[in-house]
Amino acid sequence: AATTWSSGGANPDEIRGLSLDAAGNIVVAGFEVLFPDEYYNWFYSLVAFRDPALVRRTLELALTPEVKNQDAGGVIARVVAGNPYGRELGWTWIEQNWDRITAKIPDRMRGTVTGTARAFCDRQSLARAKAFIDAHPVPAAARSNAQVLERVAQCAAVRDLQCADVHEWLAQ
Repeated sequence: AATTWSSGGANPDEIRGLSLDAAGNIVVAGFEVLFPDEYYNWFYSLVAFRDPALVRRTLELALTPEVKNQDAGGVIARVVAGNPYGRELGWTWIEQNWDRITAKIPDRMRGTVTGTARAFCDRQSLARAKAFIDAHPVPAAARSNAQVLERVAQCAAVRDLQCADVHEWLAQ
């Protein structure tokens, strides 16, 4: 019984012919992917969905036994930091599932997940990320998390400073 991410339609949120078999192997158009580079090319393409249901499904997949512990954080991080359609949903999912995430991902790799806050660039998201990181410290990522928050604060400051000028220029 395979888990399939595609119905073969023209929807850009589908990856045609991609599925995961019962053993956790990615299957492309009926052929099992045998080489690690092929596996990771297909595996990490799952983070690019635009449809919220498929983004959520990808995040949930990351915490299943089918995904290696060392790969789970990378999937979650790529949804938040690399997919603008998954950013807000992904961060909310992290907040709601932190206990499950920490049960799956080793301590030393959890900074990969908290570090996804680097994708934000506004004061509200900064406050939210800071509150989460403060409430869920990751000792192995203390320095990198501080740098992430500093980067978001700087981005938000520049955005605040330049936003009116950019809007005025665009209105011309």
